[in-house]
Amino acid sequence: MSLRHGRQESGDDLETLSPGGNFEQLQHDDDYEDEETPVEKKIAFAGKKDYWADLVLNQYLRLQMDAMLPVKAGFLFGGPVSIVAFYLFVSSSMSNMIAFSAMVIALTFMGIAMYMLGWILDKDIGPRSMQEIAEPIKEGSEGFFMTQYGTIFKFAFGTAIGLFGIYYVRDPIPGSELNNYLSVTGMAVIMATSFLCGAGCSAIAGYSGIWVSVRANLRVAAASRNDYNAAM
Repeated sequence: MSLRHGRQESGDDLETLSPGGNFEQLQHDDDYEDEETPVEKKIAFAGKKDYWADLVLNQYLRLQMDAMLPVKAGFLFGGPVSIVAFYLFVSSSMSNMIAFSAMVIALTFMGIAMYMLGWILDKDIGPRSMQEIAEPIKEGSEGFFMTQYGTIFKFAFGTAIGLFGIYYVRDPIPGSELNNYLSVTGMAVIMATSFLCGAGCSAIAGYSGIWVSVRANLRVAAASRNDYNAAM
């Protein structure tokens, strides 16, 4: 962050905040912040580096180069092509096609979501005063997440143990083809592990939502200073 901006006299702050304050002084403060590089200005929270936002934004900016057009085209058309190739050369059964298509579609939309995240992070984050407000909001939301999911995971582990016990003591299902591949213990392990994996995916989804929202909200607030259409 700019040292000149960080060392402003208190009298200038009062002048900015007072009813008769000079708007040019506020604009002058924002000009100091513009001395940062574009990427630094968009990823910093009150002067603190944001590693993952930096990583996503740098990859997004790299994709904007003309040389990356074949990569983007390959990503968009790679999904349908891979599904057709799977049908022709691997398996044409309905169950396998549904499973493989679901995986490809999920991966494709994950890539699109990451691209949209980079587009969001490329927006302006506003002056330092807005960043200083956003920083405690970010820390509070992450602290809430850790407290909430810390409690949830305790129940999740207990539930996983209960599922393991239920499937471990029950008798094999007569006539089930699974009996040819899995023992009762193996089925119990799979069920408990699958439940924990689902709980982990839920936690990742929850944290991703919090992570994106606190950064997107700052950029929406910054955009609304000049253009409400851009904020929308």
